Amino acid sequence: MAQEKDISEKTLEDCDDVFADFFLPVYYLNNPDSSPPADRVIRHVDETMKLMTAITGNPDYIAAGQELLAQEEEGGTVRMRDFLEQAMDRGREAAEKAFHAERSAFQAERNAFQAEINAFQAERNAFQAERNAYKAEISEQNRVIEDLRRQLELYRSGD
Repeated sequence: MAQEKDISEKTLEDCDDVFADFFLPVYYLNNPDSSPPADRVIRHVDETMKLMTAITGNPDYIAAGQELLAQEEEGGTVRMRDFLEQAMDRGREAAEKAFHAERSAFQAERNAFQAEINAFQAERNAFQAERNAYKAEISEQNRVIEDLRRQLELYRSGD
């Protein structure tokens, strides 16, 4: 008969309680470059996701837990791989949303700058039109002055 291990020799994975499920996600969060056993079954899905919410402050884990519970109720087992894939998918979705939001903000800012440039160009065109009108007026006044000089010279020469 095999002798049972002393409690000091057991690891969390040897225990069949909720703490065994807590071990892998917490280990993964503290060691993101490591790869936990993907086939490890999570037996206490709801409690594990609530703990993850408490640790990270991210309420998305509760929604993830509900999805995983639904998978478990359909007769499937929830493996660490499912949890990690779902976490990565959610991370990608969040990154894509952030990217699109940032891109939209950038485009809105670019459009605002373009509108400002267009307003400056319209103002410049108005100033150029006004300058051209003044030039035309000055040209007309110079023509009138030149005509008056000629008339004055004709008047003086006719004396």
